[in-house]
Amino acid sequence: MKREDLVVRYSVYIEYKGRIVIDPFIAQILEKIREKRSLYKTAQNLGIPYSKIWDIIDRVERLTGEKLVERYKGGRGGGASLTSFGEELLKIYNDAKSLLERKLGSLYMSGGAVTRPELIIAHSDDLLINILINNVRNKNVKIQSLCLGSGLSLAMLSIGEVDVACIHLYDPVADSYNDSYLDRFWLKDRVEKIISYWREQVLAFKDQSLIKTDLDEIFRKIFDGELRIGIRNRGSGTRILFEYLLRRYSKILNKDLNKVKGLESEYNTHLETAVAINERKIDLALMPRYAAEKNRLYYKSVAWERYECFMRKEIFNSDVAAKFISEIRDEKIREIIKDLPGYKIE
Repeated sequence: MKREDLVVRYSVYIEYKGRIVIDPFIAQILEKIREKRSLYKTAQNLGIPYSKIWDIIDRVERLTGEKLVERYKGGRGGGASLTSFGEELLKIYNDAKSLLERKLGSLYMSGGAVTRPELIIAHSDDLLINILINNVRNKNVKIQSLCLGSGLSLAMLSIGEVDVACIHLYDPVADSYNDSYLDRFWLKDRVEKIISYWREQVLAFKDQSLIKTDLDEIFRKIFDGELRIGIRNRGSGTRILFEYLLRRYSKILNKDLNKVKGLESEYNTHLETAVAINERKIDLALMPRYAAEKNRLYYKSVAWERYECFMRKEIFNSDVAAKFISEIRDEKIREIIKDLPGYKIE
């Protein structure tokens, strides 16, 4: 056995009174129920017996005394959706998992000790970059992935704590993405661009009537207090874009930005904001189109933003960089985004 092939893995388990109520497998079941809205289709998709899903749900409900899944008649096996408790339990699990991943990423063994991986990538919350990273991992490249948000990712790159930063930071003065931020972090001559694609940002909402409402009217409703917004965490590229739009409409409408409902909120991921909309905690939020569609939200297109990854020049000509870059070529990205809404590449 080669010690360098050992990988340290970790999982999140949440207990109630000493008994596990959610683990990676149960979380996967709940995610699929939310997506498929059917226990039967969930069982089919996961390749497990329908009765096993029933047993797992029943066990958790008996342990907690709370209803996890709402069942209703209709179609083969009936329909199903997560209750507010089910959504809350899944959110607690995903929050804990995200926090753990941001702090640790993937750790590797060498000579019996935990060592630095071959490549450390800091990035903002994005489906396509996660797919690309996993594809490279499947080629036996040891990658530590840290979902930190665009601002912190760039800061980590500037001090050499990570090898790659993937960002989408809009500069309204220059009306461009990322370049001016590289200057601010003294990175312009210290990095090489290795990935570049476009991602569609949308205002997502649950209220179907907003589909026929233009953006100007939606922002008027926001400033008049008719709609509560959700906004990403500080340093997030999505937050920077949303704050720019709010400042712009504040001037156009001559309204006080500080009176916008939900301006104080901070959501760590696009999934969190989507769940908050579905739970009616907020009315709308800015997010990538794929996140809106995945969570069955209506949306209005706002902008196409540039998402880019930059690598430190010191490692650009290394073997591991060559392996990574070979798996993220434009033609491979084009093949992936055929099935992903809201992405394009020039």
